[in-house]
Amino acid sequence: MSEEKIINTYDDDEDDDCQLPELPPLNELEVGRMLTPPPAWASERVSILERLKRPGIAAITGGIGAGKSLVAEMFIELGAGHIDFDLLARRVAEPGTSGFSAIVELLGSRVVNKGVLDRAKSPALVYADKEIRQTLEEILHPRIGVMMGQELVTTASTELIILSIPLLFESGLETFFKPIILVNAELEMRLQSLLSRDQKIDKDIA
Repeated sequence: MSEEKIINTYDDDEDDDCQLPELPPLNELEVGRMLTPPPAWASERVSILERLKRPGIAAITGGIGAGKSLVAEMFIELGAGHIDFDLLARRVAEPGTSGFSAIVELLGSRVVNKGVLDRAKSPALVYADKEIRQTLEEILHPRIGVMMGQELVTTASTELIILSIPLLFESGLETFFKPIILVNAELEMRLQSLLSRDQKIDKDIA
C-alpha cells in the first residue's frame, strides 16, 4: 500500500497538479485521536471503558437525519449487536427516573405533556441556550454511560457490537472507539428525513 500513489479519477493526463500525495503505511496511520477531552463521567468509570477495549466494537456517528439508523440496521441484519444512545437517552429520562426529575427541574413543567417529556417542545428550549444544553448533557450523559455499560454486559457474547452515538466527537468519546463509521447526507435530505420521522417537529425547529 505504501509503495503506491492514489491519483484522481479525472481523465486528464497532462495535469500533474491533480495527483494526491502518497499515503503512509496503514500501521502508521493515526487512529483513536483525542479531539475533545473525555468527559469526567467517562474517565471516572474505568470499569465501563475497559469493556470498550474488547475486540469487535465500533461506533457509528453523524448528523441528525443522516441515516445512522439505516446503516446500523445493515449491521444488525448481518448479526451484529446494537446499542443506540438515542434510545438510551429516552430510557434514562422516562417518568419515575432520576433523569426525568432532573430535566423537569432544569426546564420546568412546561416540557411535560401527559406525564412524559414533550419531545417537540424540549429542543426549542435546549438549543436556544448553550448553558441549558450543557447542563442537560451533564444530566443525561453519565446516566447513558452507566446504561451503556449494562448493555455491553448483555451483549458480551456478540462478535460485533455497533454503538450509535450522535455526539461522539462533541462529547469526547471518539478516542475510545476503533473504528468509527461516519454517516453523512445532503442537508436537504437530512431535513426531510427528520420531518418525516417526527411529525411533531416543525421545519424551523428541525
